[in-house]
Amino acid sequence: MYSALRMLQFYILPLRNARTAITSGPAMRISPTETSWKITSQLRLLKVSNIFSLVLLTFQNTVTSVAKLAINHIWLWAVTFNLLNKIIGK
Repeated sequence: MYSALRMLQFYILPLRNARTAITSGPAMRISPTETSWKITSQLRLLKVSNIFSLVLLTFQNTVTSVAKLAINHIWLWAVTFNLLNKIIGK
């Protein structure tokens, strides 16, 4: 959450400085309206990427949980099988 706020802060800061035209190179000038439109689209992209990251994180956690359950199940089955073999073998 903290990193997302830091990223938002990074994108919002140029908006404050966009009161005057921004010069980015000798031949190109960007007006404040273009800058705010660009920042708005970047914020939308940031929001979508954050949501996508949360979905991926949830998916990863689910897969990890299922994998742990499967490993525990296989381990318990192996222990049970070994115990039964020892009991039957005697």
